[in-house]
Amino acid sequence: MNNMLLERLLQEQTSQLKGGIYHRTQIDFCYNSNHIEGSQLTREQTRYIFETNTIGIAQQAVNIDDIIEAINHFRAFDIMLHSATEPLSSNDQIISQHF
Repeated sequence: MNNMLLERLLQEQTSQLKGGIYHRTQIDFCYNSNHIEGSQLTREQTRYIFETNTIGIAQQAVNIDDIIEAINHFRAFDIMLHSATEPLSSNDQIISQHF
């Protein structure tokens, strides 16, 4: 199995490269997934939370649940990356991501 994409994502995560595929995937995947679920965060707000780990939103009410969901989404994606080569034969890994 060719893991070039996985290796690239992990490398960019470690180096904290902005603008690369890891950075873009985290922001776009989180924004789109959470937007489908009803999050009111804009793509820019999602990007800001990812890049700074802060809210930084002035003069605008933001649902705290949306912020928590975004942060949890970023963490879940990282866990998924680090366990991507492990077999899915165990339900423990899948179940642990939902609690």
